[in-house]
Amino acid sequence: MKCAVIWDSKTGNTQTLGEALTQDLASVDGIELVYAGPLHTATGSVAISNTALADTDAILFGFWCDKGDCTTEAAQFLSNLTHQQLFLFGTAGFGGSAEYFNQILRRVKSHAPDTVTLLGERMCQGKMGASVRTRYEQMLKADPDNSRVRAMLDNFDKALSHPNSQDIASVISAAHKALELCSSERSSCQ
Repeated sequence: MKCAVIWDSKTGNTQTLGEALTQDLASVDGIELVYAGPLHTATGSVAISNTALADTDAILFGFWCDKGDCTTEAAQFLSNLTHQQLFLFGTAGFGGSAEYFNQILRRVKSHAPDTVTLLGERMCQGKMGASVRTRYEQMLKADPDNSRVRAMLDNFDKALSHPNSQDIASVISAAHKALELCSSERSSCQ
């Protein structure tokens, strides 16, 4: 099976998941990785075109949550897919709620055409940049009794350890199930 692992990552969270998937899939018999890397190069140009992925069987695509959806560039990439099978993985700073993750995934999935087969999906929490905490602290300073901002700060602190080893294992397991790689010899499909 020809696969590509592609990610759109701003803070490195989704890249961490993508690299772990790449390392794992590289050791699986029957998987040929035709590309593994970021959606964009350091200069901002697209690293791999949809044309180059034309004969790829499955694309494992990672995204970071940007205002409840993937980035415009990620959405454009997904909308240009043609017939491939797709596994989505993503990170979001606000985590812990399956309902929230499902809302994000619904939006992201909507960018792919109907000709693409969605094999599976998995999201986890990811740490946020220090500037986010600074902004929250300024908000709290302006309104010290704001429980919503306090909760946002608590969530920021909780997110600092993510993605962790459990998150990575969960994404790999979901990808194995989606690609039907589970067997009694591999423990990653629990």
